Amino acid sequence: ELKHQVKQVQQEEKREFVLPVPAYDNRYLYSYLNNERAISKDIIDYFVKAGLIYEAKNYHNIVFKGNDKDGNTRFASMRGVFDRNGKSFKCDVAGNDKRYGFNVFRKESSEVVVFEAAIDAMSYMDIFQDYENSLLALGMLSDAPLVTFLDEHPQIQGIKFCLDNDEYGRKAVGVFMEKYYGLGYDVEDKPPPRGCKDYNQWLQEAKKLQSVAWEMKQEKCL
Repeated sequence: ELKHQVKQVQQEEKREFVLPVPAYDNRYLYSYLNNERAISKDIIDYFVKAGLIYEAKNYHNIVFKGNDKDGNTRFASMRGVFDRNGKSFKCDVAGNDKRYGFNVFRKESSEVVVFEAAIDAMSYMDIFQDYENSLLALGMLSDAPLVTFLDEHPQIQGIKFCLDNDEYGRKAVGVFMEKYYGLGYDVEDKPPPRGCKDYNQWLQEAKKLQSVAWEMKQEKCL
């Protein structure tokens, strides 16, 4: 039984990393990220044009790419656009290298802002209109992608942690802050506000407030 498990793991490790075939357009991607996740079209455009996200032909899943310093895609995850009864489809593309994560590297940046999920990274960029700092989504609560990112980009001096506001995210931040402070980095814990689980929920709540404020303003003008 043990030999069979070891063989199975080895076979999985040897699986070729092949990105899903792109769809003819990104219609479902835009609809989901804009309507369901409240991410501005300009922000979605930025990531699409950068070649970091696209819509897969089969099932229309959104593919989030994690590139190395040379622009080669080493990691990819998928997120479904058809949530049913609160359940969503999420998985990593087979054969990917989990030492990498979804990221935006900016040459002039000396700081990287770290998230758990790619959608949270996009939401942060929408909230703060941050086109200056590098962004990285771990895709998990392991810092393996951060280790790789820092190794590939030695000019990074500061790390801002924007992990989730739940028990696991807070616990991970405590460990990461101590570790990277000890390694000589400037570190900062920047969670979303209380009551918001993550940066995307913060964005959605902020957009709702903007909408209410706009409606109230319109009523006053009538």
